[in-house]
Amino acid sequence: MANYKTVFEHYPEMRPYMNPQLNMRRGAVMTYRANVQTKQLTTDSRGFRRSIIAGETILVSRISAYDDVDAVLGSSHVFGMGAKSDADTMASRLGEVTNRRVVSLNLPEATTTDLVMAASQVLDPRRLNKIYLFPGGTFSRFCLLGLSSPMDGPPTTFAYSPEEFEQRVLKVDPGQMFDNFVRYQLKGIRRFATFAKNQDIELVIVSERTFFEKQTPTAYELKAELGTPANKSQEARFERHKAYAGRYLDEVIAPLRDEGLLLIDYPEADTIEFIDEFHPSPAAVGKIAEHLVASISGSGTS
Repeated sequence: MANYKTVFEHYPEMRPYMNPQLNMRRGAVMTYRANVQTKQLTTDSRGFRRSIIAGETILVSRISAYDDVDAVLGSSHVFGMGAKSDADTMASRLGEVTNRRVVSLNLPEATTTDLVMAASQVLDPRRLNKIYLFPGGTFSRFCLLGLSSPMDGPPTTFAYSPEEFEQRVLKVDPGQMFDNFVRYQLKGIRRFATFAKNQDIELVIVSERTFFEKQTPTAYELKAELGTPANKSQEARFERHKAYAGRYLDEVIAPLRDEGLLLIDYPEADTIEFIDEFHPSPAAVGKIAEHLVASISGSGTS
């Protein structure tokens, strides 16, 4: 895992995100408390992060007040871990590039099921024009334990005692579980596609990248020891990620693309820097947003 002493030296704005006093559990996911106000992070009355676009504050809790709005849904890598401010999140940067209001409905540790439920229960489909779905956090959660149900997806770590967690991480054969995960992930994303189609909302599915897809780490990434596990559990997690990333693209992303859904890839991993193994730097977030919008335009959609 990243050497957080180096992380905090290079990206000091990352420190507040690691403050457990700001965190809470919302069902099966970790999120931040309602009405948090720090220099880097502000949440609304529902606990969702605000966006700042052209000086305007955009809130999930006020979505019904907007005539026309887009939404970003994903887990911690899209929430904006390490962002210098709310203006540096994926939602804010997409809003700046497109000159549109974009709400940030992102839940650290969220699975595809969590995001489908959030979209259907929290968002007002009458106001929505476009959803950017970042589903890769579910794959990262699979790699954490190597477990998955075809119905419920990968479990959370807090579902097990420390002893059970260690035993499962070290003893499970993830190859037996990956097929379950693929079935779950395809089902969840297709549910999202059906929701969007029924509500006449454009859906953009984003195929993400992590540090593990890089061939040439930056000087910072080398100094921060990204990709170096601190214990056997992390070693197993990292090895799963490297072993199954290609199959994830082949067995989840490719079939969805073949079905005609709009799939947009991240920029090449070597062109962006990561704060840790899974979270892009603030500068990288801006680059990813610009790349996604240009790719959507190039695909011939709005």
